[in-house]
Amino acid sequence: MIGFRKLLKEYFEKSHPRRNLTAEEARRLARLETIAEKLRRGENVQNRQLQTWLSEEEYEQLEYDCQEQLELREELKDKPSDLKRYEEKIQKATFHANKVEGFRRKETSKLLSPALPYPHVIANKHWKFYKKSLMTIPTYIYGSIEL
Repeated sequence: MIGFRKLLKEYFEKSHPRRNLTAEEARRLARLETIAEKLRRGENVQNRQLQTWLSEEEYEQLEYDCQEQLELREELKDKPSDLKRYEEKIQKATFHANKVEGFRRKETSKLLSPALPYPHVIANKHWKFYKKSLMTIPTYIYGSIEL
């Protein structure tokens, strides 16, 4: 399989010869590759550097794309009120479920403190809240929220 890929690559290179880059083009390409590598690593690149090495049209496209990304992020910050309520109820249900699990572990390990009521009593209280909060969580049916 590797031999086939090598043959295919050689055939492509023969049928589509690359032109030689001028010294200025080679320098620009090397610099752009360096900038791209910095961006892949998550490092910051100064706008001045981008303006220097990108053409005017390329830089304008970059600015447009950046502005579009900022607008999209701003739009995604605002969640619908139904989704916010849903997340709050999920958070509450998770809290009570974790409390129940914690108290049940205490009960099974017999780590009772005389100052605390019996863990199973507290666990039952949280279990009731957990079941109640599960009943009030909206369910998704066919892409819409049923309240």
